[in-house]
Amino acid sequence: MSNRKQLSQATICDVGETLFSRHAYSAVGIKMILDEVGIPKGSFYHYFESKEAFVVEVAEQYFTKRFARFCNDLARRSSCISEVILSTYESEIDDMFQHGKVRGCVLGNLFIEANSDLELLQAKLNDIYKRWLVVFTECIEKGQQQGEFRKDIDARQLAAMFWAHWEGAVLKFQVSSDKEQVKQKMRNFIQLMVIPSF
Repeated sequence: MSNRKQLSQATICDVGETLFSRHAYSAVGIKMILDEVGIPKGSFYHYFESKEAFVVEVAEQYFTKRFARFCNDLARRSSCISEVILSTYESEIDDMFQHGKVRGCVLGNLFIEANSDLELLQAKLNDIYKRWLVVFTECIEKGQQQGEFRKDIDARQLAAMFWAHWEGAVLKFQVSSDKEQVKQKMRNFIQLMVIPSF
């Protein structure tokens, strides 16, 4: 695959990220994608076998970019793990609110509609969640070992609870458009994970 093709696919997927952060899977048709990207139908199918295959690439690109940023922030952290987590997710909230318009989490939006008819998408989303869960669990385990996070709840369970809380907060954000409220919800949840200092 040439660099030119890779760049073209990435550009189309960038548009896909925007569309699927604002609309449900079923609401985004091929024509909408083509109109936004400005390419003919034949060119789209040159890069992607189907709409579902396109969405799978969008989900992977969306996750990879954000996951890399989170891992990089953890690797070079100069503060406690909980502050890195909070900073990362507050940045995500800021990214979702630009120019007065609220966008949702692409992965959260896709999870809602990833039924058994969308086998490729289901498999990709499950893979993404498992990859995220492994790293986030390790992150919490390290915090538990360092005395930062509570130990009465298993690290993997805490990680799963965090994911559920995050996606729920983002769905509420799409309705309320109050980013400070969503940030506060995330702060409150992270505080529940942290061992109180007296």
